Amino acid sequence: MYDGEKESTAELFRQTRSNSSSDCSSYAYDDDSEKGILDKLISSSSSSFSHVVSSLKQRIQLAGYTGFPPLLERELHPTAWLDGVRGTAALFVVFHHTAHAWFTERAFAGYGSGGDGLNKHLIQLPIIRLIISGYPQVALFFVVSGYAISYKPMQLLHGGRSAEFLDSLGIAIITWMDWFRKGPGMCEPPHANNLFEQIYNWGVESINLAEPFATRDGVARYGPPYDPNLWTLPIEFRDSMILFGTLLGMCKVGTNIRTTLTVSVATYCLHKTHWDIMLFVSGMLMADLRFHRLAASSQTAPLSAPYDCNCCGYHSHASSSVFPSVLDVTTTMHKYRRIVTTAGFIFSLWLLGMPEFAPGAAETPGFRTFAYYVPTNHHQAGKVDLYWIPLGAVLLVFFVDHVFLQRVFETRLAQYLGKINFSLYMVHGPILYTLGWAMHARTVAYFGQDTERRYGMAAVGAYSVTFPVVLWVADWCGGSWM
Repeated sequence: MYDGEKESTAELFRQTRSNSSSDCSSYAYDDDSEKGILDKLISSSSSSFSHVVSSLKQRIQLAGYTGFPPLLERELHPTAWLDGVRGTAALFVVFHHTAHAWFTERAFAGYGSGGDGLNKHLIQLPIIRLIISGYPQVALFFVVSGYAISYKPMQLLHGGRSAEFLDSLGIAIITWMDWFRKGPGMCEPPHANNLFEQIYNWGVESINLAEPFATRDGVARYGPPYDPNLWTLPIEFRDSMILFGTLLGMCKVGTNIRTTLTVSVATYCLHKTHWDIMLFVSGMLMADLRFHRLAASSQTAPLSAPYDCNCCGYHSHASSSVFPSVLDVTTTMHKYRRIVTTAGFIFSLWLLGMPEFAPGAAETPGFRTFAYYVPTNHHQAGKVDLYWIPLGAVLLVFFVDHVFLQRVFETRLAQYLGKINFSLYMVHGPILYTLGWAMHARTVAYFGQDTERRYGMAAVGAYSVTFPVVLWVADWCGGSWM
């Protein structure tokens, strides 16, 4: 129990927020030796998930409902893991906005910050806190989008097919323009005098949502009043146009020069606090580096391949007789590379989970040094939270793009979330701010809020009703009209 003079955690967590808006809302395996304990765990969890889903489908189909789509096929494209990353991020965005709606800022404070002993909850721990964090998910959206946009053009450039580059770029532009004209959802909309004025207002806001350079009150970030969570859409649209221009400008540049220029542009954008553009350009860089690695691996592959001479019948196994020392060094380097990649992945998760400054990032153990080294211009621009977190997102995508870590995001669950990620992002706000709030008020009235335990039970009760509805609507929208 905490001292009576201190504000109790129960009192802090049972206060609901009056304002709902939130500012942040492959390689294939080379051989069987790559498969280890991680693969077995992932395969086991994936099989269990599939078994549960199949059982539920059979039971409901016996009751007369047969409208389920077939399970996702396991034939995955080379960048399927990007869908998994995006789907996981979309799920965490739902959790983030739910936490913002039902809890105070104390829930987002760093573990051990404040000095009053209150901020020591499991959800506040590094990495774990990503489940309810908003900015990290937005940063991942942006860098993954930059990667996905650049993948095909980079593939063509590295393949020496410059003539097809412009065709792929034109198709990408058309696709993204269509993607951003789906329209907003509903939150706490402006109340007009009559239905006609309401529809007119909704139309105006929909046009503003599709405008990539829309601003309001001089702030270069537009939050649609019908669902403030969609503030990222105009930014993604604008940054996509910028990336298309960047790709076009570098299509005739040599590989090494292009990589150098891309790094320079990304560094400049981050220095100038244009964190969103930096993420898109970094996604382009990740796609470029991917094909660099593919080219390098194809050049070194013959070292470990057997050699057959048709003229004299000679046959040798390079792995055992020709280059034994070279292959031993390669194997050792491969093991070290796995260790470094795993360590980098964990570090990127840590960096992504950096708390925001408002709830006490500068006082959180493990992040004080990072908070100290945020550049002054980020403080002056009011973007103090958008320096290390974007860098963490870039590092995460970079390390996951190395073989075995991709398997985490290629499971059936991750791929399913990737399939419905956009619809999940679009529909969760309207449902949360209508059904969610209504259910929350009723569960709080039933369980009470005089203790943290009671309030927690009320929140779990409300979410157990709200989240299945969000998932069902997202699944329906994702399969029917997306």
